[in-house]
Amino acid sequence: MNQSLAAPTFSVTSVTAPRHGQTQGTSDIAIAYNEVAHGVVGNITVNVT
Repeated sequence: MNQSLAAPTFSVTSVTAPRHGQTQGTSDIAIAYNEVAHGVVGNITVNVT
């Protein structure tokens, strides 16, 4: 197991997320200064290739 933060043995190639009630996609999500982003662990999918 490589524990070096400077040289990880993985990479994230894409992230998609929707605002509540909207379609999931890759476009920017505007968050106001008085908003907070949070998620549900059960909604996370990891694809290994």
